[in-house]
Amino acid sequence: MLTDHELSQLCKHLGFSEKAIAVIKYIRSSDPSRRVRSASGNVSGGYSSHKMGFTIQFESHKNELPYIHQTEHNADVLEYYDQPPFIKLSYTLQKGERAGRQVAFNYTPDFFLIKKDSVGWVECKMEEELLKLAEEHPERYLRDEDGQWRCPPGEEYAKQFGFFFQVVSSASINIIYSRNIVYLEDYLRDGNCSANQRAATRILSLVAEEPGITVEELRQRADQASSDDINILIAKELLYFDLYSAPLADQKNAHLYCDKETADAYSIMLEQPFCPPNRDTNAIVVAPETTVLWDNKPWTIVNIGESKITLISEDEKQSVTELRLERFYNLIAHGSFTGLKNNVQDALDVEKVRELFTGARREDFKVANYRQAIVMSVLRKESSAGDFKETERTVWGWVGSYRKALNLYGNGYVGLLPKTKGRGNRTSRVRDDTLKLIREFIENDYQSLKQENKATVYGKFLDKCEAEHVPEASYKFFIGEINKYSAYEETKKRKGRKAANNLKPWFWDLEWSTPRHGDRPWEIGHIDHTQLEIELIHSQTKKNLGRPWVTFLTDAYSRRILAMFITFDKPSYRSCMMTLRECVRKHNRLPQIVVCDGGSDFRSIYFETLLARYECTRKTRPWSEPRFGSTCERLFGTVHTQFIHNLTGNTQIMKNVRQVSKSVNPKELAVWTLESFYDLLCQWCYNYYDMQEHPALGQTPREAYSSGLVMHGARANTHIPYDEDFIMFTLPTTPRGNAKVQPNSGIKIRNIFYWAKAFQDPEVENILVPIRYDPFDASIAYAYVKGRWVHCVSDFRQDFKGRSEREIQLASKELHQRNRRHGQQFNITQKQLAVFLRTADAQEEILMQRLHDSEVKSVLGTINSGQIYEDTDKVPHNLVQGLNDNHSIPNLETKTSSQRSERNLKMYEDY
Repeated sequence: MLTDHELSQLCKHLGFSEKAIAVIKYIRSSDPSRRVRSASGNVSGGYSSHKMGFTIQFESHKNELPYIHQTEHNADVLEYYDQPPFIKLSYTLQKGERAGRQVAFNYTPDFFLIKKDSVGWVECKMEEELLKLAEEHPERYLRDEDGQWRCPPGEEYAKQFGFFFQVVSSASINIIYSRNIVYLEDYLRDGNCSANQRAATRILSLVAEEPGITVEELRQRADQASSDDINILIAKELLYFDLYSAPLADQKNAHLYCDKETADAYSIMLEQPFCPPNRDTNAIVVAPETTVLWDNKPWTIVNIGESKITLISEDEKQSVTELRLERFYNLIAHGSFTGLKNNVQDALDVEKVRELFTGARREDFKVANYRQAIVMSVLRKESSAGDFKETERTVWGWVGSYRKALNLYGNGYVGLLPKTKGRGNRTSRVRDDTLKLIREFIENDYQSLKQENKATVYGKFLDKCEAEHVPEASYKFFIGEINKYSAYEETKKRKGRKAANNLKPWFWDLEWSTPRHGDRPWEIGHIDHTQLEIELIHSQTKKNLGRPWVTFLTDAYSRRILAMFITFDKPSYRSCMMTLRECVRKHNRLPQIVVCDGGSDFRSIYFETLLARYECTRKTRPWSEPRFGSTCERLFGTVHTQFIHNLTGNTQIMKNVRQVSKSVNPKELAVWTLESFYDLLCQWCYNYYDMQEHPALGQTPREAYSSGLVMHGARANTHIPYDEDFIMFTLPTTPRGNAKVQPNSGIKIRNIFYWAKAFQDPEVENILVPIRYDPFDASIAYAYVKGRWVHCVSDFRQDFKGRSEREIQLASKELHQRNRRHGQQFNITQKQLAVFLRTADAQEEILMQRLHDSEVKSVLGTINSGQIYEDTDKVPHNLVQGLNDNHSIPNLETKTSSQRSERNLKMYEDY
């Protein structure tokens, strides 16, 4: 980011006025004017910007997020901010009854850019939306003569400051580039990653010898070179790959060059037609669908790659062959390849061929295949025209049609397709006014929340026809018109949006060129919660504790379960943080993109901060759209049908609760404790499920995961050590994030005071320090004092020891209610809270929470294995870069696993 001096020099260079400079400074110092949300099918989220050092919001992953990718890696863009403060636009209406009226409104653009040569606002919109807005509000959005979208009111407002106002359409966004950026971003963000020197030398020599070699061929031929080595060389621009032309993940079609100039030269060469010099043979244009003669047999060019060309024979065998481009051109030069006629390529019309193929039906292809076999037999003189059941005139007609299509389109097969267009009378026998009336009744009466049946609506239609003297239509025709409407839209209008979810089309792709589940492992991870259909009991009292909640984090590419967390508490930020903690404990990394729903637990500041710290992009699914998260939704069904429903105490019988007697009630049959159930669930998730063939993959999740890492790179540079650094990042803080050190009292967190020896320093008193607390133990907290984290304890440590944040909240709520009934003060002191927790008259809800927390300790002990803070006054200190920019944070000394395990047991012994 720019320093104040650099910004002043830039504004001076661009000649901005004091007013313009004030606008720039105000935007730079302001928070986003609004929080984006997912609605109407859009996927919103936050992108962790390496350039800006904070999260950039996006409202659409099809438009705004790809634009962010372009802006992030555009060297001309110095800074960019999302959702800047609103600006006031105005314009004069030109059409309609309100023509001449002035319209003014507040408008929030999507981004504000500071570039090397200009400054201004940017608005991103989908092309379809712009077309609609241009028709409804032509004064506000229009397309100029160059085909560029503009917003005249926005341009007029920006002009007063010397800024620009740009409208970016989704049609101008290159999705392939965005996909490649996501693929390479792990390397682009790490300035220290480097390829193996020996492997890099081998890779560069192979690319120099064979320009245009594919990534797949390079991986096979480069000894001891991994996908990581290739990706790093591309990211460091030591190898050239056109990020705009093809997805790098498609390794069969991803061609590599030594530099851009070589790539451009090969591209120009392949685009030029090849004419053999000083020969009388017909000129050949090297293009798809071109038919050439090779050894007096017709062959069709079907694909032209960077280094090879693919041809298919037009005989009954339809043989396929591949030739190196150099050999293909040499064969043309020596006359081995010749054209059919001089005017063949002049009449080449690939689009016409595609149109003919698209319009054909299955039956048409069956007829054309039969005719093709006969025609090729006659042309090769293997048979005569009179050897078939058809007449000779018919057979020779097929031969003529084949040759004519070959000359016109470069493909004789299309001439054999049956010509079915124009047959029959396709004019509707129902008058237009009758059709209009039918559609009105369907849209206004049938497709309504009244849910009238078809016969009733048809009766109303007949009455209307009689009253207005409009010709009637049959009931069969009326039903046929209803069936032409989308089943999803019909159900949505009759029963509501949620009822129509099952009929909604699947979201197969995020975009036409973007795979729905990513290109590789660890690119997209889905996280979600569900309540399991099983009753559990307390390990000691045998009291029924109810049904647990489980949180799953799955890898979308391989469908592998990366991590899980189980608890009795309803979904909260604690479940999310512990699941991410378990993921790093098991794999030492986090997904590059985390997809979640719009629940408050996923919108917590702790969850978003943790993802931003490790540069993970967060995507939020639209509300009430479960199919956006189908990976987790399917897993929920699988874990119940294959695992939960086979255990004693499962609650599937409760679907017919009136038929459940005491002897079969799951609450009476429950035998599993949380600890034993958690161990068994881990075995199922990480071993059994991981080794079963997935129907969507054709292989097991573990196999898909392993092969994906080999093909697309293990990306060891994304390693996250499971140490005190990471553990501290998963602990929550207060909304303010800091607290004031009060003399002789310490810091106050949620009405509880915490003290540490470091607070005795006079320089620390009455200053704000960053803080963290343990949501599972209210007796301890952490403060960042003079460049290190210190361990703080409560004055009532014995009363708060082992008390979870949830129990403290319930106790505080109960105390508030009691004081309100007795007319006492509403402020709860830590002493009152400690005394209340010490007494035995707590409510059943609090007692049940204590039982829940005591059972969860086994799960916490497993997830937190390997970490603890052994010194009550010295806690790991290089934890949160950026919490306090005024302190330098030294490196953390590595501890052995045995030492961490011993400290972990000590920390959680009170559970």
